[in-house]
Amino acid sequence: MTLYRLLDGISGRPGVGSTGTQPPAAPTAYAGPWLDGTLWSVTQGGMWLNAYWKYVPAGGDTVARKFCTWAHNAATTGVLIPGSTVTSGVLTAGAFNRIPLPTPIPVPIGFLLNSCTGWTAVNGFTNTTHQFGAANPYAAGIVSGPLTGWSSSGGTNPAPQYNTAAQSPFSTAGNDPTVNMPAVNDLDDIFWTDIEVSDTAPAGYPDAGFGFTFAVGGL
Repeated sequence: MTLYRLLDGISGRPGVGSTGTQPPAAPTAYAGPWLDGTLWSVTQGGMWLNAYWKYVPAGGDTVARKFCTWAHNAATTGVLIPGSTVTSGVLTAGAFNRIPLPTPIPVPIGFLLNSCTGWTAVNGFTNTTHQFGAANPYAAGIVSGPLTGWSSSGGTNPAPQYNTAAQSPFSTAGNDPTVNMPAVNDLDDIFWTDIEVSDTAPAGYPDAGFGFTFAVGGL
């Protein structure tokens, strides 16, 4: 099994110890409902979503929160993927936290996916501005094997099927990511919400379909 992430700090990708962008030392001050996410796709079949990762800086909110994944059917709307929702335990500050799915779910090749989280912020949110736009460090997006995190629309590698979709999306419309999908770009931020995919199906899994049908754009 090979695992892939976007914010693992390897090969210049953002992350702890990276030669590129590293997580912030402190949260950005804000209090209220908060949603943020990451836009991504896979370019290879047979991939599985195993887990979410969330970095919480020292002094950040550690409250348990919900994670889920949407499949875009337009630039700002999507369909919630069954089986993609999980609620974390209390998170650890000053570290990346891994939140595994109870059962890995298959990822269709070429779909634009939005993995997101939400909670009511007290001590702010985790972000690094000016990362995915023109002339920014990840203006061409982030690539980790068959996993691609797209650039913002102002970068050089936006999602091809919905190239005005916002990377990284956020919203203050609520605190439940299964109710409101974040879809607004601020300053081409990294919000430090990551995903983990693998190239190996869980033991005994019977098929490679999502188990539901909807119309979305592919690559």
